[in-house]
Amino acid sequence: MRPNRVQIGGLTLLEVIVVVALIAILVALLLPAVQKSREAARRTACSNRLKQIGLALHSYASTNESFPPPVFVDLVRAGKLPAGPWNQNVALLPYVAERQLYNSLNLALFWKADANTTAGFLSPSVFLCPSDGNPPGGVYGMASFKSCAGSGKCPSEDDRSCTPNHFSDGLFANGGIKLGDCVDGLSNTSAFSEQIHGGNLRETLRNMLDFSFHPADGLTYGLQDTSTQQLLLKQCSDLRSTTRISLNLNGEPWHGGFRYTHLLAPGNPSCLGSVGSGFSPITASSRHIEGVNLLFGDGHVRFVSNDVDTNLWRALGSRNGAESIDGRR
Repeated sequence: MRPNRVQIGGLTLLEVIVVVALIAILVALLLPAVQKSREAARRTACSNRLKQIGLALHSYASTNESFPPPVFVDLVRAGKLPAGPWNQNVALLPYVAERQLYNSLNLALFWKADANTTAGFLSPSVFLCPSDGNPPGGVYGMASFKSCAGSGKCPSEDDRSCTPNHFSDGLFANGGIKLGDCVDGLSNTSAFSEQIHGGNLRETLRNMLDFSFHPADGLTYGLQDTSTQQLLLKQCSDLRSTTRISLNLNGEPWHGGFRYTHLLAPGNPSCLGSVGSGFSPITASSRHIEGVNLLFGDGHVRFVSNDVDTNLWRALGSRNGAESIDGRR
């Protein structure tokens, strides 16, 4: 007597198991390719948004004869909270089709004033990389593109004299840099790059009772006892044994915050010391594979590997260093 054979839609159970196994194998083979394709699309969208910022920079410059300042305030009466401070993103809003958002900000008021809350809580998409994900709502908005403060190198060889009072050497060092002030050439000088905004860590930071080492991306570590740049770099490279005094989400808020520097190659830790943000390794980073999108002063965008030579990376950060780039100088 033959044993009963379970059939499903005309197939035996064994045949169904084989079909399901084959489908699972095909999905396992195809999924990495699909994910890679999606990331390639996100990286392209990220690059296009940086190009849009590049066009806005030159539209602003043609109207105002300089790039926008990295920090600006409006004067207010004595005894009031200071206006702003605002960064270059705010100045660029009318040039990236965000005139309505620009008009909704009261630039004569403190950035945390009630009148600026609604606009401040938004995260304008033009300043976000799709690979970085959308920041959670309910608090001040974020950005995953940062303007370049410069190479990060101290003005003199003696880094003990390097202080926040010095101006850095990038396109967004101080005031409004004129195009003619970029003696290295706009095509050789960084304007904006990516930095993971860290919005997914927002609740984690709220609940932390101490500043123990956190390995996740999207944070800038505030370090103590960093009286020189070399000491800061040493401590930043060994965060597990370093005393930290603060943790900051990189992307908050989108209309303020720190600019990035070229002191360390992309993907390295981001740290802030007593030498000031312009001479600290506020490092570029992204969720792309092994690199970041970089917007140059002339408006073109290039993908730069995390393995880029440190000296070349620093040279791209300065506007007036006369360094050798690609062997041309």
